[in-house]
Amino acid sequence: MQLTLLLSLPQSAPITIFENHELASIVLDYKRECVRDSVLQSHTSVHEDCNIESGETTLHCEHVLSLESGPTIVKARTMWRPKGTRAQETAVPSSF
Repeated sequence: MQLTLLLSLPQSAPITIFENHELASIVLDYKRECVRDSVLQSHTSVHEDCNIESGETTLHCEHVLSLESGPTIVKARTMWRPKGTRAQETAVPSSF
C-alpha cells in the first residue's frame, strides 16, 4: 500500500504541469505509516522558479499526504523541469 501512495504523489500536481514539464526529482520525508482502511487527504502547492538566462520555468511542488484525522503520513517535494531540458541542467531541490 505504501508504494501505491508514493506513486500517486506526483500525480496530484495540476494537469497543466504535465503538459509542459517532466518530473526531474522527488524528495520524500516519511512521518508514519497508515493502515488499510485509513482515510487520507492529499494537498499540493506549486512554486515557480524562473531562470532569467534561459527564460525557462522550473516548478517545485510540495505534497502533504495526511490522515483525515490530521497526522501527516508523508511530505514530498517534487521538481519539474520543462520538457526537453537536459537533466544535468536542473538543480536538485532543497530538503524540507
